[in-house]
Amino acid sequence: MRLVDCETFTVKVPSKVYVCCCRESEVPAVDEVHSAPQVIIKLRSEENIIGLGEVRRFVSEDEVRSCVKPILGKSLSDLNIQDLSIDPKVKPAVEMALLDLIGKAFKVPVYQLFGGAFRRKIPLSYCIPIKKPDEAAKEALKAVNKGYKLIKVKAWEPSEDIKRVKAIAESIGDDIPIRIDANEGWRRLSTARKMAEKFRRYNIESFEDPIPKWNLDQYAMLRKLIDIPIMLHLSSVREVIDAVKREACDYMNLPARYMGLFEFRRAATVAEAAGIPIECGVGIDLAIAEAAALHLCAATANATLPSDLIGNYIREDDLAREPLLIKEGFMKVPEKPGLGVELDEEALQNYLVK
Repeated sequence: MRLVDCETFTVKVPSKVYVCCCRESEVPAVDEVHSAPQVIIKLRSEENIIGLGEVRRFVSEDEVRSCVKPILGKSLSDLNIQDLSIDPKVKPAVEMALLDLIGKAFKVPVYQLFGGAFRRKIPLSYCIPIKKPDEAAKEALKAVNKGYKLIKVKAWEPSEDIKRVKAIAESIGDDIPIRIDANEGWRRLSTARKMAEKFRRYNIESFEDPIPKWNLDQYAMLRKLIDIPIMLHLSSVREVIDAVKREACDYMNLPARYMGLFEFRRAATVAEAAGIPIECGVGIDLAIAEAAALHLCAATANATLPSDLIGNYIREDDLAREPLLIKEGFMKVPEKPGLGVELDEEALQNYLVK
């Protein structure tokens, strides 16, 4: 089975709402980043089987075609998909497309290519951006009423974060855990420690990236000083190894969308060996990348934490003929061959950047 062609399409799908760690005055600029153009690829085999891939934002079609050109004309049996010599910005999308194509050829879902599924539906977090406490509380309660089992709250300014988390916790009750993601914004270990004291009365699942990540020794120290678990958002196997060696965290957020599918698998295996549960990080993605993340979570033993797959309710459209639906705070893993996503060609044309 040889690869004979790669089509590329640049699309721009706006966001319906924003989810970011920023002040309200910064929302327009951040929303523009979230809605920036990105490339969809269709890899075609000589049997006319098409594999779909979704490229991260700010990568051009010329860059994508240049990266894919060396593998065109090659047989899949001659490619080591786990070790492609491709620009890291494009590599995850090519991995998606190749696995989608292989799954379709053998009529199995991608999670079977990774050895099978530990779970068939993936728990999700619902992400609350930085907004006024009463607004955040109302949004969190709506999410809980829809069935979400974990609320993720963006944080940045400690005094405002206390008000926002308090309002949310009082709105949703003690049974729903809250994950607080400060995006390193609390800066100092002493601040994170004080925040842990302030939040002691609430059901806090974890602090994600509370202080700058370059200092893992401080993370290890913070773990000894507070009762709240620490989550680190990491982007490579090397970063995971460093965090494990320093005993710097209890949980990990691994962004498969940016790491690549096989780098995610390697990183997750290191975390599993260390007894660390993981989640799959956010990319505010379309259906192709979110489906890839679902298959990874299904096939990864320690991917047990609610994941940040939020593109489904952030974007105007996910470009899928049958959208990935969220029910009771879970997203079902596609069972059709490959990634299980069929492009909505009409929507593709509607959002195409011409």
